[in-house]
Amino acid sequence: MRGFMHLTLVATALGLYGCPSCPYDETCDGNTLLTCSLGVDQVVGSPSERSIPCEGPNPVCITVDTLNALCAIDEARTCTSDAEPRCEADLRIECQDGFEVATDCAADSNVCGLVEGEARCHATPLTVCDADVETVCEGSQVVACERGVIVRRDCQNYPAKPVCTPFTNDYGSGAYCGG
Repeated sequence: MRGFMHLTLVATALGLYGCPSCPYDETCDGNTLLTCSLGVDQVVGSPSERSIPCEGPNPVCITVDTLNALCAIDEARTCTSDAEPRCEADLRIECQDGFEVATDCAADSNVCGLVEGEARCHATPLTVCDADVETVCEGSQVVACERGVIVRRDCQNYPAKPVCTPFTNDYGSGAYCGG
């Protein structure tokens, strides 16, 4: 009887809340990337739909397979998974699923350069740091130590989380892009 009641409760919850209103996979609608992420409760969670226009250095929306899509530089597969990331001016170009994808380092007030032989976005001047460096806010930017160098993230580049938000808790302090 207990199993029957549990099954009835789950069926009732699904009836009340319904299935998620967006698909789990990423897709393209023209040159717009459509994504859906669910909260902690995958059964009756409230999905968060996002539409991201493919623009700037990645103007083309590409459907990679039945579950994945991305914004890329070009619609043609031009690289292989073993291709090393490279810098072209302040763009960091990397290969994702055979497509070249650019990160505009300058949009976050960084530059693209070689750090220990790897193309990376980093603050200028190149500043070496260790994990003990505190993540802080400087205006709308989060300034953090990532993999041994200082990097910046401009929260205004993330419309859903445009404000640099400092925090302090039992584990320490830091900053993140929040709303």
